[in-house]
Amino acid sequence: MAYQGYHPSNLAVKEKKTQKPSHRIHIHAHKGTGSKRRQRSFQKNMMVVLYLMILGCALIYGKIRLMEENNTLAATQEQLEELQQEYEQLETEVNNMVSIGSIEEQAKAAGMTELQPSQVENIVVETEDVVEVSEQERTVLDQLADLWEELKAYITE
Repeated sequence: MAYQGYHPSNLAVKEKKTQKPSHRIHIHAHKGTGSKRRQRSFQKNMMVVLYLMILGCALIYGKIRLMEENNTLAATQEQLEELQQEYEQLETEVNNMVSIGSIEEQAKAAGMTELQPSQVENIVVETEDVVEVSEQERTVLDQLADLWEELKAYITE
């Protein structure tokens, strides 16, 4: 080995060799452990994001349905108001038509006159009023219905 002498570059090499190593902590993890943890964490995060997206979509859908129902309600209320106005108008017309003055005017316009007491004749009937209902012919359906009832009564006995 030859004498190298004193040279500043040689001194730097010796200082590097004599320096104490720094205290560093090296963690040697198994290959799969960190990867699985990251994968589980990623899956959990994705599930949360998916859940939040579904929740957001549900909220937006609910708002849309609410707006549609409000629009339908508003249209129905407008229709109700129109029909109520029409009802009131028709009711007023009917009341005007049914009033006695209106009926007298229409009767005079048709050429009718008021009844005079000399035109009234009273008739007295001394027999009792009786209403008779004639018996109708029985149809085929009536006969089938009776036959069905008889058959049901026979089976239930």
